[in-house]
Amino acid sequence: MRLFMQLCPGKTVGITGSSGKSTTTALVGGMAREAGIDSIVGGNIGEALLGHLSEISPDTTVILEISHTQLQYTDRSPAIAAITNITPNHLDQFSWDEYVGLKRNILAHQRRGDSAVLNADDKTSRALMASVKGRLVRASILEEQPGPGAWVERGEIVVRADGRPQPVLPVEAIRLRGQHNLANVTMACAIASEAGIPLDAMARAIRAFTGVPHRLEVVGSVNGAAWVNDSIATSPERTIAGLRAFSEPVVLLLGGRDKNLDLDGLRELARSRCRTVVCFGESGDLFCTAMRGAVADCTRVNTLDEAVALAATRTAPGDVVLLSPAGTSFDAYPNFEVRGEAFRAVVRALPGFTEEVSP
Repeated sequence: MRLFMQLCPGKTVGITGSSGKSTTTALVGGMAREAGIDSIVGGNIGEALLGHLSEISPDTTVILEISHTQLQYTDRSPAIAAITNITPNHLDQFSWDEYVGLKRNILAHQRRGDSAVLNADDKTSRALMASVKGRLVRASILEEQPGPGAWVERGEIVVRADGRPQPVLPVEAIRLRGQHNLANVTMACAIASEAGIPLDAMARAIRAFTGVPHRLEVVGSVNGAAWVNDSIATSPERTIAGLRAFSEPVVLLLGGRDKNLDLDGLRELARSRCRTVVCFGESGDLFCTAMRGAVADCTRVNTLDEAVALAATRTAPGDVVLLSPAGTSFDAYPNFEVRGEAFRAVVRALPGFTEEVSP
């Protein structure tokens, strides 16, 4: 990423955050395509872009997902730098202050003519607003924001660039579940507005957008229960967001490698949302200990395949079986994508599987 930023001749839009950065990046890319803008999407999402430098001109908008590891070595900041949120993550590798510092690096080398898009609903992101060197753009799903930005008002997403607020589309038109995805879409609108993408292109992209793989991805159904792949959820915070996206009873699959993150919030939400919890992998015992007492039915197995097989025996019609592990994949898989692909495969092999899911 450091070398690409040094060599890239195009206008860069960089998006980081503890969660939501892939969805936001993909959606901004879709908005740019709908607008007919010369653009390319990459970084931590999709393929590396160094090999595509010859395709990038000064008129190209380069939309980058940037991870905390890529921010360790950066000496450039994007012209438009966005932080979706900063919540506890990777505390098995960094202290909290170190982790926040890595996210702050996306702003560190900006100039007065650059823009920073920050989440006004996130306490840690708000604390960074005072250090913004250029134009501050705010995103919120809770209330109107001063100056340029995007927010939710009377059931609509609205944006303001330099004049009065203008509506983008009704919230009900968004095809993604959950308040966290409403926040992602609102953030994408704030970023797109700053990048000069017209409102009608934003709305068309949002209406067409069904998400990215391994993020609350509906795989199909078995005997009336929906199976959902949220393998991207490698922290309790992400699993909490996934659980909140469903009103149906949930059979939750937790497991993988622990990041030394607090499980109390997840435990309390599971108490009211989960019919069953199945724990697997290296940290299965840790997760099962945390859930016992909060959930009546909590079982420990060894592998993801075993977790799927057991969950299939515990479902009722109308349930959601949610793989939202709250841990990394590195105990058994090279990344969360491979874990999600393995989940898809074993679910599709279950007797009675169909891709059709009742609304």
